[in-house]
Amino acid sequence: MDEAAIFTIHGFCQRMLTRHAFDAGARFSAELLQEGRPLLTQVVEDYWRREFYPLDARWQRQIRAHWSGPEALAAALAPLLKDGQPQPLWVGGEAVDAPQTLATLFAGAEQTLSERETIEAALRASWDETAIRQVLAQAFEAGSLNKRSYKVEELDTRLAAYAAWLARGEFEAAEEISDSSGRFWLGQAKLEGATRKGATPPAHPFFAALDRLAEHGRPFDAIAARVLVHARDRVAQAFAQEKRRQGVWEFADLLNDLDAALTPRPRPVKRPPHYAWRRGSGTSCRWR
Repeated sequence: MDEAAIFTIHGFCQRMLTRHAFDAGARFSAELLQEGRPLLTQVVEDYWRREFYPLDARWQRQIRAHWSGPEALAAALAPLLKDGQPQPLWVGGEAVDAPQTLATLFAGAEQTLSERETIEAALRASWDETAIRQVLAQAFEAGSLNKRSYKVEELDTRLAAYAAWLARGEFEAAEEISDSSGRFWLGQAKLEGATRKGATPPAHPFFAALDRLAEHGRPFDAIAARVLVHARDRVAQAFAQEKRRQGVWEFADLLNDLDAALTPRPRPVKRPPHYAWRRGSGTSCRWR
């Protein structure tokens, strides 16, 4: 009893898999990988290049606004790849299904993207800094706006920020053009909400266009969950293949591989003999 071998659960799994590698269908001479995140990040980077680079530049811009890069995507995937196994993503009480291909998914969302681009074009066309400055200056002079929400000394800085934002052409929410709650500082609804009782709120087509942009949202947001589960499935498969290629185990792989080895495999169903009558041979038959 004093000479009995003592193992951790992972050590025991590794010993059984190594000793019975052929019977278990396990990896021969595999090494234990102490930290799998660098390898996972590499796999996610490969996925990013393979799946996102061929997309239209408009969609690439939307993806970058949602996930700044492969590292951000890897962080979003982390809870969906528990112990190397894909986990469901629940939205509204239902598991999100992965699309067969991203090309099909993005093609289906093309109309929404076109609608967004129409709003962006209207936003550019309605920008008139001189006219907007006049409208707001009149509102400040008349005392129409709540001074806690709008300060006259902020006007020049805000208008310059909007001009720079339009020049970038990205049309994503930014701190310099928004209030503390994320609403556009020049949005028509915000201006109306900050107008004193009995006063006329400042109005301009650019203000209304900002509200339409905020209401429409980013087209990618509507399909982001399906893109994420697509990445989950492809990355999980590629991660497992890369570990097998390099001959390494993670701790979770030891448990999963031994469990798979101990799970009884279904026996192949024996095909019954098939008889075929030979024409003109009476009652004779032959095996097929």
